[in-house]
Amino acid sequence: MSGKSKKHAFDPGLECPWVDLSKDGGSLNVYNFPTTLMSMVGAVLRREITVPYIEAEGLTVPEWKILSVLEPGVIRSFAEIEVLSCTDKALVSRTLRRLEARNLVMIKDRGNVGRKKLTSMITAEGTRVVERVLAVARKMQAELLLMLDEDERKAVYRAFQVWHKAYTGSYTPTAGEH
Repeated sequence: MSGKSKKHAFDPGLECPWVDLSKDGGSLNVYNFPTTLMSMVGAVLRREITVPYIEAEGLTVPEWKILSVLEPGVIRSFAEIEVLSCTDKALVSRTLRRLEARNLVMIKDRGNVGRKKLTSMITAEGTRVVERVLAVARKMQAELLLMLDEDERKAVYRAFQVWHKAYTGSYTPTAGEH
């Protein structure tokens, strides 16, 4: 993790801007918005943690996002892949075609009715790539999570689930056992 030490103590002098929060959010600046913080932190973590282990397999972030939601033997529609990978339809289509060219997925057309009938399934080679990436990804993600104590991990996980359910009506998908 870029040579950073295991000790990542939180600065006790850093106050949480969300403690005394009014309903109108008048005390918040844009850098205290949860959406801004998640974007900023997400970008740093993707660059410092995710990109190195996916690039080691010759993958891009969109390719990994799509491969990671495919399961051996499961045929998924492009629409399902869009939802599970949180990727727009144009990028899903382009990325699946690149993955197909590398023999990592198979694309099938279930009839002459447009994109809604296109399906994809991960190949044996795609599954091997995912398994190699996951071996490293799990270790790196565990290191990240272990920077937090157990109560902090529970609080972050609960917050993500609460927000996801509030805006989608359900908790985050597990997409199999990946």
